[in-house]
Amino acid sequence: GTFTESNGFSPVANVVFNGTGVQTFTSGGAVSGQINFTVNGGATLMMGTNLLGSGSTGTFTLSSGGTLGIGNALGITTSGASGNVRVSGTRTYSTGGNYIYNGPASQVTSNGLPATVNSLTVSNTGGIVTLGSNVSVTSNLTVSAGTFDLGSFTANRATSGGTLTVANAATLKIGGTNPFPTNYATHNLGANSTVEYEGSAQNVSAQPYGNLTTSGSSTKTLQAGAT
Repeated sequence: GTFTESNGFSPVANVVFNGTGVQTFTSGGAVSGQINFTVNGGATLMMGTNLLGSGSTGTFTLSSGGTLGIGNALGITTSGASGNVRVSGTRTYSTGGNYIYNGPASQVTSNGLPATVNSLTVSNTGGIVTLGSNVSVTSNLTVSAGTFDLGSFTANRATSGGTLTVANAATLKIGGTNPFPTNYATHNLGANSTVEYEGSAQNVSAQPYGNLTTSGSSTKTLQAGAT
């Protein structure tokens, strides 16, 4: 369920999300004191904008199997503007963690996303989610809504298997010289989905597409079997 804070914590609070479904933390104002967050396996913490105020400190741990929904632009950081989870201590992200970007405006993944994740989902209908660094996925990559812009980075699967999904009306943009994300055994591309090759010299990977768009500079080379 939802845990709502309104009076601050003193001196230390340990907040453990240990459920089996979606859970949320809401703040009634600027939160002071030290708050240590833990999201255990099976729990899904959906965090919105302005989760913690600038006076808060503490640590954050995402356990293997836990899911973090990031509803703001900055994710989890030790400093910066409002609209994020602030911690003064350590941030620990298990490689078995799952991540959902579902904000109401554009987001960048480089804050709060480790180099290896279990699954990565983009469901942001209010803006573009931009990949800020290479990420290795051990399970599934899903663009269920909105636009996921890889830029010049990659979101390849670590080993062969899993599923890459781009739902109807969703868009996956691929930049640099990169092909379609690799090592996903199954590609589920909706009939009204869009894949855009927006980089420089790129090979358009051999597979069926819904809508296929090319942009950017240089030549795009269509591989045999691309339909």
